[in-house]
Amino acid sequence: MKQCLFLILVSLCVITCSPRETLFDVNSRMDFRIDLGLSTLEAHSFIKSQIPIPLQFALNNNGLTDADLDQVVAQRAFLRPKFGDEINLDFVNTVKVSIVDPVTLRPKEIFFMDFVNFGFKTEIELMPSLTDIKDIVINDNATIEVKLQFRQFPPQTFEMDLDMTFGAFAIE
Repeated sequence: MKQCLFLILVSLCVITCSPRETLFDVNSRMDFRIDLGLSTLEAHSFIKSQIPIPLQFALNNNGLTDADLDQVVAQRAFLRPKFGDEINLDFVNTVKVSIVDPVTLRPKEIFFMDFVNFGFKTEIELMPSLTDIKDIVINDNATIEVKLQFRQFPPQTFEMDLDMTFGAFAIE
């Protein structure tokens, strides 16, 4: 009897303590150019507006409305050279990706990497922040700022891609 009660309690805990699952993911991409000879003494910002983040499109495709949505937060992002170039990104020291609030015009951090590990790498995986971007994305577009601090000069001029994934969560 005690074993049966114990199994029931454990089962209930496992079922009720499950992590929150996303309703759907939204992917976005931004490209920008890193020029040869950029300084190691200052941070370099790359700002682009009208970056598509198809939030409304994904809501409509899933048969949902804004009222069903609790929050949209960053999940994962990768910074890599465009066109599959084998460029060593070891010259990058820190990365900060922000979304600009259209009302206050202040950037809100969505991804970061405070210290990029030394060594040969052709992509940098970024850590997500907990910023809710649901009210910042207007008409499936947003302004994104990438701020890079270098530990060395870039080896050449090249194009970079920032691939981002955001997760949409339902109201519980």
